[in-house]
Amino acid sequence: MKKYYEQLAQWKKLFLFLMLICFIGIIGRLLPYGNEMWNFIFENMIWFPVEAGVTIFIVDRIIHKNNEK
Repeated sequence: MKKYYEQLAQWKKLFLFLMLICFIGIIGRLLPYGNEMWNFIFENMIWFPVEAGVTIFIVDRIIHKNNEK
């Protein structure tokens, strides 16, 4: 469990950055600006942090598992 908290502390900046992107996406989706042609970007910003976070977590686990061997 201690190892998990150490890893979480290392990823703190990543989590904060991804949460900021998600927050901007939610605000942009709720308050659309001008032409609706560009509003899809905000919808993508909502889900990007989830996709990136899961991908980075999985790749990190695979690399860590291979390094232990």
